[in-house]
Amino acid sequence: MAAMHSGSSRLRGAPSGVLAVLGGPRLLLGLLILLVSLAAWALGTVLPVLGPAVLALLVGALVRAVAPVDEAVVAPSSTVGTRLLQISIVALGLSVDSGEVLRVAGTSLPVMLGTLAIGMLGITLIGRALGVAMPVRGLLTVGTSICGASAIAAIAPVLEATSGEIAYAVSVIFVFNITAVVTFPTIAHALGFAPQSFAIWAGTAVNDTSSVLAAAFAFGAGTAAYAAVVKLSRTLMILPVAVGTAVMSARGGEQDLGVRARVALRRALPWFIVAFLAASLLNTVGLVPGPLAHAAATVAQIGTVLALASVGLGTHLDHFRQAGPRPLLLGLAGWILIAVTSLALQAATGLLVIGR
Repeated sequence: MAAMHSGSSRLRGAPSGVLAVLGGPRLLLGLLILLVSLAAWALGTVLPVLGPAVLALLVGALVRAVAPVDEAVVAPSSTVGTRLLQISIVALGLSVDSGEVLRVAGTSLPVMLGTLAIGMLGITLIGRALGVAMPVRGLLTVGTSICGASAIAAIAPVLEATSGEIAYAVSVIFVFNITAVVTFPTIAHALGFAPQSFAIWAGTAVNDTSSVLAAAFAFGAGTAAYAAVVKLSRTLMILPVAVGTAVMSARGGEQDLGVRARVALRRALPWFIVAFLAASLLNTVGLVPGPLAHAAATVAQIGTVLALASVGLGTHLDHFRQAGPRPLLLGLAGWILIAVTSLALQAATGLLVIGR
């Protein structure tokens, strides 16, 4: 660990003169998060295929690697990132119509559940075969099978993952999100996918919501809304998976399953998940005005960028070297497995329409 932070070791200890002038480590961390996020938004206009969230993580890690940042500044970055993600999830709930999700998801439910089950089992087994240790294996499994960074954020406390492990897992997921944005529309156009078939494929096989929408818009604007609903319904699988993971990972020896389950629920059903469901219900029954729902979706997007900037500042590029190629190979194998499984299940259920 000492080698990882050698660039900033000389600045450890009492706050420097710069920190004193700026008001202390917390204020400086806030300024760094804001600057990294603004840089990511600006770069996102030049590199829209990446998007500001991905770029925030990468720019944050780059700043940490090249700038002599005091440890007192970056120490709370993981906690700050977690809080920002929680707030973003609640805000997102105000823009989600549960009724619409249920109506549209009904068509894709067999594909969604089948892809989830095969992905969770297959990626777990592949990860064990490759020797990828927990919690990175677990983070990559849920991130690939469900919804990328959001699932990783939800499951990370259950698995007691460090900020470096979270950052590496999110980065691996994003690599294949970017790959999907480029390859999925190209393959679908070449084979003549129907818009609904492509929307289900993107919604069940691409992890990050922004990447799902990017791929859908690249295929054709008419597929974006359907793909988004499929993706949101897939996102709701975070809760049962988090609870199940918490139960299976519970420790205690003398505790019976009921006690472990209650402990798991307290860990896997925190306030922000309950608040997300409540916010979604309010939107569904029409108590959230349209402008407010739109503003909430924007707040969620901005909050996610800020959160990933904070996570990036809390890690170091050495995490990639130290983790080695096995997690990246697991991410590739999982991505291919989910993509192929989605198409196979669509074909089996009569939803795959090609050649048009």
